[in-house]
Amino acid sequence: MRAVPKRLLMFTIGGLAIASSLWFGITTLQHKKILSRIQEQDLLAHKEGIPTNRREMDELLPKVATVDDAYPLYWEIQKTYSKSSKGKDMYKSIPAEKLPEYLNAFSKELELFQNASQKKGARWSKDWNQGAAVLFPELAPLKGLTKLICQRASMHSKNGRHSAAITDYQMVRKVITHLLDQPVALTALVAQSLLSIEFTSISNDCLKVKDKQPYLQELTELVNVSPHFDSKKFLITEYIDVTTLIETCETKEGRESLGISESDVAPANKLFTLLFNQNEARISIRKALIEKWQALKRPENEQSAAIEIANQKLFTGLLAFPTASKIYSSLIGSETPLSTAKRFEARDQAYRLIIQALTPPTIPKAIDTSKLINPFSEKPIKYSFDGKHIKIEYCADESDVTDSNPTVIYLPKLTEREKQTQQKT
Repeated sequence: MRAVPKRLLMFTIGGLAIASSLWFGITTLQHKKILSRIQEQDLLAHKEGIPTNRREMDELLPKVATVDDAYPLYWEIQKTYSKSSKGKDMYKSIPAEKLPEYLNAFSKELELFQNASQKKGARWSKDWNQGAAVLFPELAPLKGLTKLICQRASMHSKNGRHSAAITDYQMVRKVITHLLDQPVALTALVAQSLLSIEFTSISNDCLKVKDKQPYLQELTELVNVSPHFDSKKFLITEYIDVTTLIETCETKEGRESLGISESDVAPANKLFTLLFNQNEARISIRKALIEKWQALKRPENEQSAAIEIANQKLFTGLLAFPTASKIYSSLIGSETPLSTAKRFEARDQAYRLIIQALTPPTIPKAIDTSKLINPFSEKPIKYSFDGKHIKIEYCADESDVTDSNPTVIYLPKLTEREKQTQQKT
């Protein structure tokens, strides 16, 4: 076998080296172009007011000095609350005879709650770069503690200690304000839950006292802290959530950080990554998220359709990332920015109607509600008083309309016997 001439061998090796360098150069150039296009979308998102990283998200938090920040106290509440064996009982009504026992058991949490309410504000600072992995365990105890404080306030009211009752209610209202001041939807939704508990408690107290004015004033101030829902809160972290989730799910270490085992990885992962250009998908996903945000600037009657179109583009892009798509799909519910805003509006209407009914001199048997148009049913909400119970009927969400089964508020609450009578009729 003849030896390959030395000159030919050197020429071949040189050619391969040049080809390799060219390939590396082209690949590097393509990578830089893709990176530049991704950064261009991130810049466009930022200009639209969409936070794309932790620093930009933190800029949206309330400006509160460290000494005035209640957030560390909410964490302290969570730490002590999670150790209590009675915590699970806090989500149901506590019998009056056991109230002192629970007040004593949660004395530390109640003290922290009170201290938090005395702070000027709260900065719910998180590592937003974790995206969808960001957790809010410190919110968990607030509903149970609010129920406990409201029961204590009602006990004060019943025993004629009205100033103490109002002080307790003001404490809860301040915590609600802290939650509503945050730029994210979750804290606003928890705030609405606390507001509902407090509103019901004050309303029932108001029915039983002679001097209603302090209670009516607190009810009015309570509903005024949450007049509407800012739809942008619903989407404020979505850009970070989705883009971070994609990159996290692309590595084994990242999947492990989310608690995803390799057996949970979408079976189509390898196939779909070959069928779709992931870099182009990263860009199209960012464009879709920006379009979704921009949809909120449209007239209300156009928002839902515009969001739906943007969502279709988003999920088309996510086909290139099956595992991330699977997780993201499991995280989103049926709620939309518009439906959440409508829920806030519907509840606000019902609460203001109750305040009107409770205002002296007497509870009216009928109130003209023709101008109180429910945002879901597009019909007036209903009011009646039978001499014993105030009754408010309204659609609190989309399901109330489709099921033709409106939400009903009774003041005072129906007894078990009265509920059975209602069901029979």
